Amino acid sequence: MKSKFSPIIKLKEQTIEEISANIAELHRKIDRQNEHIAAHKEAYLKRNDPDNGNILYFAQKQLFHVAYKMELNAMQSELAHLYGKERQLQQQLSDERLELERYNVLHEQILDETMQKAKKKEADFLDEMGSTGFANRGLF
Repeated sequence: MKSKFSPIIKLKEQTIEEISANIAELHRKIDRQNEHIAAHKEAYLKRNDPDNGNILYFAQKQLFHVAYKMELNAMQSELAHLYGKERQLQQQLSDERLELERYNVLHEQILDETMQKAKKKEADFLDEMGSTGFANRGLF
């Protein structure tokens, strides 16, 4: 049975599905970012830098180390941003579910009230029919 809250409930359910899909996509992005960071660290650790030789090699090693740190910080910053967005979407999902539950409760209350009114109307009708039928037989 439908009530005035049925379209709102349907809309809230769609919103929850969209937010859940966004969270799933965000989890995939977080996983990819973690993989990129791990690969970046592994590549840095596998790098064979010279221990002796020309001073230019040492300067190049130092520049590479600084560039590595900058790239790693940028990747970690992006990862922190993704985690922040995930928390925001989780909170939004929680809020939407709470609102959906409230509308479901209101929907159920309206349906219960409607059913009670219908039962009362039916009982009144049956009482009236019983009274008129009883009176028509001359027993009343």
